[in-house]
Amino acid sequence: MEVFEKLYIGRDNVIARQLLSNESIIADHSSITRVIVKIGDTSYDSSTHPEWFHLGLTDRIEFMLGSAGIAPGKYWATITAFTTSSTLGTSYSSFLIEAL
Repeated sequence: MEVFEKLYIGRDNVIARQLLSNESIIADHSSITRVIVKIGDTSYDSSTHPEWFHLGLTDRIEFMLGSAGIAPGKYWATITAFTTSSTLGTSYSSFLIEAL
């Protein structure tokens, strides 16, 4: 059985993700300056919609995309995170999201 993150359309529910590098949780997420979450074929960028993201947390990133206009359905999602030392971004493992 596949496990989906739930994205509630029209709601402010938070999806929190801990990013992994070589199967280990990144020790400090607070250095992340920008995030792009790609859901299906559409990208959601913290630089254009900072109100959808909580950056600067030490142990995770959080995003709230309930007001982003995502259609109901099941999607693969990928996070790309940027830091001052990773200006091109680092992409992390894909995960499943169900928008409902």
